[in-house]
Amino acid sequence: MESVPPATRAYCHEKDESTGPEPGYLCGAMDRVTDGGVGWRQDLIQSLKDLKILWLDPTRKPIDIGVEDLENRALRHKAKRPATTSSSAAR
Repeated sequence: MESVPPATRAYCHEKDESTGPEPGYLCGAMDRVTDGGVGWRQDLIQSLKDLKILWLDPTRKPIDIGVEDLENRALRHKAKRPATTSSSAAR
């Protein structure tokens, strides 16, 4: 897998050097599900592992920017909530 950059290799779950795997991007729900979308992606990867697909999983990014872990998810949700002020809370 020499032609694939190291950062991309960390991003992928399945690799097959002999046949050149087809890429598969696991797009779908992340924000409004309790596990951040990790569960169904892991289930799909396991159930289709014999297909030798090069999985691109947004819940396992090879960089530290935009990481989709529970801590960062909680921070994003908190930032989305409107701030309540003492005058609006008293109404």
